[in-house]
Amino acid sequence: MAFICGFTLLSTGKAIAQTIVGSTTSATGSGSTTLSFSHTPGAGGNKLLLVAVGVGSTVATFPVGDDPTPPAITSVTYNGVPMSLVKATIGYETRSNLYSLLNPPAGPANVVITAASSQIANGTPARINGSATTFINVNQTTPLGTPVSVESSANSGTLDLIVSPTSINDVVFSTMTVDEGGSIPTIAIANGQTALSNQNGSATYTATHSASSYKPGTGSSVTSTYTFTSQDHSGIAVLVRGIACTSPNCGTVTLVKNP
Repeated sequence: MAFICGFTLLSTGKAIAQTIVGSTTSATGSGSTTLSFSHTPGAGGNKLLLVAVGVGSTVATFPVGDDPTPPAITSVTYNGVPMSLVKATIGYETRSNLYSLLNPPAGPANVVITAASSQIANGTPARINGSATTFINVNQTTPLGTPVSVESSANSGTLDLIVSPTSINDVVFSTMTVDEGGSIPTIAIANGQTALSNQNGSATYTATHSASSYKPGTGSSVTSTYTFTSQDHSGIAVLVRGIACTSPNCGTVTLVKNP
């Protein structure tokens, strides 16, 4: 009598690749409609490029009645390829914008930020702060969650951006811009957040200052916090999703003997 026995492979669960940060580059410029700087995304699969833009004035104070509205950002490109707008905010005297591009080339190539004007509404030269960050192992179908933002025309010294829900395999990216007012503020990035760029008050970053950071997901809500001298400000945060493993060997594999 012949007996036939076999084995069945049972797979449970799905692995997720942890999203990691590749590289960050930042630059600033004033009195021009464009800001151009080189960025190198580098090697790695399933990449996402995020470019954060902060816009504001180059002077501390204005005559009563002057309009301090910053110019709008009209486009951002990388290597000549248009990037997608994730979110645009305005906080009366500042703008915070965020743009994305899936799978950028390894580079180096230029990020080019273009504004509608080289001046704020009252004719004062405008400042553009830009930072580019590459993420690796990002979900290429739905790379980003729904962005959250704060647009404040009132002076305050703290910015909280809350993203929910999050996964422990994702990260939360955030960026903010603050107007200088009558003093030079220092933007402090809260503990638990890793600084990516911090264009703090100095002779280089007169009047308009920007910062960006990331924070690991927790499986629940994540709060990104920035503190600074009480001034008008704006900010954006968004979830960067990890990529699901598509290999047949993902998850737990169990060998089961058939009767």
